[in-house]
Amino acid sequence: MKVNDHSFTALSMLSEQHDNVSIALWLKRWLQCNIKPPKISVSDQSIALMSATVQAFTQYNSLEKYLKACFSIVHGGKNVEIPLCYIRNDINHFIHLVTQWKPLKLSKFKRTKQLFGRAMGLLVYCRSIEDANPILEAIFVIALSKYDGAIVSNTKRIVAKRDTPCAKSKKYLQSLISTSQNIVLFDDETEEQHFEGDDSLETDLQNFDLSNSFRDWAKSVSTKCEAQISGIEGEFDNAQYTPDIVPLIINIMKLFPCWSSIMLNVFGYGEDIATSSRSESNFNNIKTRVFNNENMPVRIDDFVGKLVDYYRGDQLIIQTTNHETTQEIISEDNRSFTLSSSNDK
Repeated sequence: MKVNDHSFTALSMLSEQHDNVSIALWLKRWLQCNIKPPKISVSDQSIALMSATVQAFTQYNSLEKYLKACFSIVHGGKNVEIPLCYIRNDINHFIHLVTQWKPLKLSKFKRTKQLFGRAMGLLVYCRSIEDANPILEAIFVIALSKYDGAIVSNTKRIVAKRDTPCAKSKKYLQSLISTSQNIVLFDDETEEQHFEGDDSLETDLQNFDLSNSFRDWAKSVSTKCEAQISGIEGEFDNAQYTPDIVPLIINIMKLFPCWSSIMLNVFGYGEDIATSSRSESNFNNIKTRVFNNENMPVRIDDFVGKLVDYYRGDQLIIQTTNHETTQEIISEDNRSFTLSSSNDK
């Protein structure tokens, strides 16, 4: 195969190596062929893919440094370079990850899953720390509060109908959820979906830690909420008392710039949510249509040839009717790149 007068063998197109170094080197090979790097890269929350795209498409040499730069920029840092590429996560993988958290799956109250799931969806659309902070506080207050309803005194009497912080937080989130037109919803179908790599994301996140990061910010918010609700007793128990979800939220906040819109105003382009559904659909078409009638396994050169032909057709936008040529429309301002860590053969 030739790209910009550079030849690529079939073996250079396929690899069993899925670590960030191998993927980054492969991407850099394409860049050496004068192929323009994308302004947005969407992946399925694979740490290896995100690390590789950061190394290949930005001026930062690690995902950790990219995330620290985003944190500094969001908090008003003036001497921090804006990354050359906007690294984003597919919204479907993120919401699916939330639905798979054990405290939510094991909860006997369906409302608990719906409340926390939709509240995390509110965070996806936040474009500033000022927008995200009260939502995150409300989530932590509800998860950490044992009591709900009106505050009661030591004599077990209701004190002038003052709501507990938990009750106030529930009303606040319910108000946002009911009035938001962009809320990310999930249902039973979303919960039952399975995405390759999502099961290992929590472990991968534990393997790298960040100081002065979104994780530290989330942890400080959690500590503040614990102090806020300490010693307060309500008239009845909180059905959404789920303290085990707090460390999971703090952990996933490490990647807040990737799965939310917090960096959207900084970059100045992109949509509120990012999706790799088109790429996922292509994988499905390749498996169920392109190679459906093939006697597997096939020769690697035959496989690559058919794969390239498929993607050429997929990328075709306008085909002239009078000439045997094609016209492609390329937007200089909205180049995007999608990666998936699917291990399907």
